[in-house]
Amino acid sequence: MQVRHRIFLNTFTAVAALLVAGSWVDRAAAETVDAPPDKAANLEEIIVTAQRREENLQSVPIAVSAFSENTLLQAGVAKAEELTRVTPSFTVSRFVGRADQVSFGIRGQRTLDERITNDGAVIAYVAEVPNARPYGIGIAGFLDLRSVEVVKGPVGTLFGRNTTGGAVLLTPNTPTDSLEGQVRLTGGNYGQVVGEAVLNVPIAEGTAFRIALTDGKRDGYVKNRAGFPDLNSEKYSAGRASLRFEQGGLKSIFYADALHFSSSGAAAELTAVDPTGLSNIVFPLGVGGGMVQALNEQKASDFWSARTTSPTFVKTDVWGVSNTTTYALSDVITLKNILGYRRTKTASFVDTDDSRFIVIETSLPAVARQFSEEAQIQYNGEKLRLIGGTFYFDEKGWSGGFNNVLGSAGFLTVLDEPAENISKSLFAEGTYSLTDKFNLTLGARYSWDERRYSPSIHHDFSQNLLASALGSVCFETDANGAPLPGCRAFEKANFAKPTFNLTGQYRFTSREQVYASIRTGYRTGGFSVGSESAAQRLPYDPETVVNYELGYKGEFQLGETALRVNAATYYSDYKNIQRSVVDCLGGPPCALVARVQNAAAAKIKGVEVEMTWALTTELELSGFSSYTDAKYDRYFSSSATGTPVDLSKQPFAYQPKIQSGVTARYTIPVQGHDLSLQANGSYQSSENLSGDEAPGPGILQPGYALANLRAEFALNPRMTVSLWSRNVFNKEYYTSGINAFYTLGYASLFPGEPRTYGVDLRANF
Repeated sequence: MQVRHRIFLNTFTAVAALLVAGSWVDRAAAETVDAPPDKAANLEEIIVTAQRREENLQSVPIAVSAFSENTLLQAGVAKAEELTRVTPSFTVSRFVGRADQVSFGIRGQRTLDERITNDGAVIAYVAEVPNARPYGIGIAGFLDLRSVEVVKGPVGTLFGRNTTGGAVLLTPNTPTDSLEGQVRLTGGNYGQVVGEAVLNVPIAEGTAFRIALTDGKRDGYVKNRAGFPDLNSEKYSAGRASLRFEQGGLKSIFYADALHFSSSGAAAELTAVDPTGLSNIVFPLGVGGGMVQALNEQKASDFWSARTTSPTFVKTDVWGVSNTTTYALSDVITLKNILGYRRTKTASFVDTDDSRFIVIETSLPAVARQFSEEAQIQYNGEKLRLIGGTFYFDEKGWSGGFNNVLGSAGFLTVLDEPAENISKSLFAEGTYSLTDKFNLTLGARYSWDERRYSPSIHHDFSQNLLASALGSVCFETDANGAPLPGCRAFEKANFAKPTFNLTGQYRFTSREQVYASIRTGYRTGGFSVGSESAAQRLPYDPETVVNYELGYKGEFQLGETALRVNAATYYSDYKNIQRSVVDCLGGPPCALVARVQNAAAAKIKGVEVEMTWALTTELELSGFSSYTDAKYDRYFSSSATGTPVDLSKQPFAYQPKIQSGVTARYTIPVQGHDLSLQANGSYQSSENLSGDEAPGPGILQPGYALANLRAEFALNPRMTVSLWSRNVFNKEYYTSGINAFYTLGYASLFPGEPRTYGVDLRANF
């Protein structure tokens, strides 16, 4: 009860502050000139859907970083990873180094391992359909998009999956009534060749078809010193087709997309070895030099090189269909339905110890299918706007594979883990205009989640010469430690939680506002991957966050220049945080198990600013900066020997405190044609790349800066050629890591991309 009183007291105070501020600045705001003078610079209007309807970015009382298709093209942002250099409080990292599966982080909240038994803190939505498993987003997620939006903070009221960090909204281009298209060819170093084609065909009045296809490849940029194929290669084919039917008040859009991706895989590079650690004891200096010598070999080699003991690979196939249908019952009432289905099949083989030995090799196959259905009703009156509806989500899948630990001196852990996730929710949100300038928004959602988990895990000792008589042993045990019949467990858990949104918004003009909000988020509980015993199979609880936010958005003319400034400061109270802890369990030979626990509570504070300034019609500057202060109130785990470990002072993983960037774009007329020059620089402070939060030696990435250049020349109104380079100064940096220093005795990191460069040729028709 005290918490509720404090929440509403804080809300009342924030709303009152908005009204007082509005009365003081109202006169100054009235003097803002909305209409630009003749020949003045202007800013591109950005439409967002952060409130489930199309609105101007500057009118939405939510912190959103939004980019149109044209902005992404000019900035050279072709993949999700590249969004980090233009977006505050936002991080993207690869799952075990693979380019097709990325994990998003917003304001310190993310999930390292988004497998079938757990959900991400940040979910990607494509055409308003949630993608629970982010396979393929990292490769072809930006194909033929109208816009990309990064929505900051909890979105547990209006969006279907109950996430705590935010959402990434990918909105595809829809068929138009014009016969048009585009062809784009890209060539670059490391043998990069990419082709992209878009064709839009009107069929009849109100009916049109659109198809976008891409095919690309690139050689690996990390040399494999073992003689196997170089690492981090890419080869893919993807496409999206859409059909729009519109008649009277009815509008229906069908989407179908597919991706095939293959790669030589990724391998991490050794950054630290414990001479007394398990791996160096099993493989001592006298046996091929041991792990210490492997580290010395890595240090003496090129930064972009690694060694694997076997060929690595990644293969992914994804396809999905969806439909969005709206029907206008009247001028103010609209019905909307969003239906989606998606299937994923993937397999990979990963080597992370960068040595001549089999310390740990991992096979990660997985299959999943998801179905979602959302029904909405919207009311858009003069003073009142309402949206409400139902949401249903059902996901079935399987993850499995094996961990090969210590080769012939160890054992295989063979995993077979089917699971099903069901989510249901009811939601409603309304915005009422108390005055012509002050709006009050109240929203609520109630979610019911069900998890089903049926693990079967064996340890295979047949390759261990000393323990080969054991063969394959069932390790799926009951509460008494006895193997379960059929070596399979059956677990089920149910969770339910309400979330709400309370926002006050004061609008000085149509393009200038301040807002204050309190939003709550909820991420459902689940089960830990690799659960063997009854104790390990106990479900972990949901995590929750209460986010307090104060924001400002302004867009106005300053003489003949146009300026847009958006800023927000926030405070998040984060409870029951789900954290993965890697332990080496049991006596020799031990089992390496990743367990998710409600291990922590934290406070996250931060501020973020975005600015775009069109100085002239030829020169535009943009930039951002964010500061994220994430601290644990408590965080307790255990060591490999079971000793309690206090991690409360550890930094959040994958969250630099400072992120900033600046972009300058200048257009020069050259004999009647436009030459556009763009430079982008981004910086982030040091970062903990340990997924289980305990940094240890060799797992911290120091702060670094990247620079990118692009020159674009319009040969004619329909054809453009561009030269580009990313990581111009060939900066050495890491993007993710494996922290096994306290279990197996080593740490390793996955390197980021080196300098790349190439040419784009784009033709419109």
